[in-house]
Amino acid sequence: MGEHSSFRQSAIWRARLRLVASQDALPVMDDADRILDEAADWLLELTEKPGDRALAARFRQWLATDARHGEVWSDLNQSYDLV
Repeated sequence: MGEHSSFRQSAIWRARLRLVASQDALPVMDDADRILDEAADWLLELTEKPGDRALAARFRQWLATDARHGEVWSDLNQSYDLV
């Protein structure tokens, strides 16, 4: 039950984050939905596992692969602070 509840909570937060972020003025870009989905997934994972160094390293690698990742990440964090 705990695992199912955690998954459900993650899904609820993911939906809320997408809703709030979609209301912000994100730059027009190809793959915007994919990048936003990935950023929301990173936010949830990093929040759920704050001390995971391997996860943090993969996140930094994701940020470095595309400048748009950092832009969307910044917008998403601002939106998350409003929730």
